[in-house]
Amino acid sequence: MPKCSKCGKKFQTLSALNDHYRAVHPNEKFVAPKTSSSRNLLVGLVLVIIVVGAGVGLLIAYGPTGNSTKTGTTPFLNQPINATLYNQITGVSASTLAAIGNGAANTIGLQKPSATALTINGKPEFLYIGADYCPYCAVERWAMAVALSRFGTLSGMSYMLSGPNDGNISTLAFANTTLASNYIEFRAVETQDRSGNSYQKMTSDQQILFSQYDPVTGNCQTGGCIPFIDIANQYVIVGSQYALTPSIPSNIFTKLTWSQIGSQLNNQDSDIAKAVDGSANYLISMICKVDGNQPSEVCGQSFSQIPVAILPHVPIQAGGPLSIGVPTVLKASRLTLSGA
Repeated sequence: MPKCSKCGKKFQTLSALNDHYRAVHPNEKFVAPKTSSSRNLLVGLVLVIIVVGAGVGLLIAYGPTGNSTKTGTTPFLNQPINATLYNQITGVSASTLAAIGNGAANTIGLQKPSATALTINGKPEFLYIGADYCPYCAVERWAMAVALSRFGTLSGMSYMLSGPNDGNISTLAFANTTLASNYIEFRAVETQDRSGNSYQKMTSDQQILFSQYDPVTGNCQTGGCIPFIDIANQYVIVGSQYALTPSIPSNIFTKLTWSQIGSQLNNQDSDIAKAVDGSANYLISMICKVDGNQPSEVCGQSFSQIPVAILPHVPIQAGGPLSIGVPTVLKASRLTLSGA
């Protein structure tokens, strides 16, 4: 309802307000006031911006939901994982780990090298070398995160998918991940990004160590030896630990979002938990063996005492049961490690 700016009287129409000006304020120039519809439109636009902004903020805070597909998740790549997923990874209970034991993991290819133990700052080194695109690294990172979180506080994990032609597996990026621990030193190197481009470089010492455990002559030089895990140079793993059996479909990881994987980690009846937590238990057991069985609340548990088979050099073959189109990757059902 238009209102006179001089006396405040309200009128039903602008025409009536104009007549009022000419009769009561003849010396004042009539200027039509802004309509309420314009003001309402402005208010409406502001509200829309606020609502959309809040929605985007929530999406960033909580990340892709369990009901979402992977379509459209690319903007989340390399963004920090949300608190819910972090708590699911680091909060797997001791009872779940104990119930799963070795789960669906396989240790027939592990080897304990006859070498001097590697340490950093007086603590055993846990060295991981992989690549963002690598599907075998993608599934192994879940197990590493569960295991490492028992020995300290992980920081810097972010969302990642394996390569578009390598399964698009929901995983974690380790390029900027660190571990604050009193027991071990964690080092991660992602040599290539999701598109296969050169990314992080190994140090000369890491390169020498990496090359020593080449299970297929020259294959490490073309990226075929990843994921590569060296635990204090006493235990070495080349390839993913998952031994996917007929009861655990080979494409189990390719169809799930980060949330869906995270939500199953503490469920001892889940195939995801059997694969991830079973492999984590082997890593935990190896770490405990090289760090003096500390901390006792972890290394005193049954899940930290999984027997580790020690075999001499057994060359592995390319390919693997995941069957997601990765030539020259190491067979996932064999954890072959070679001696120096």
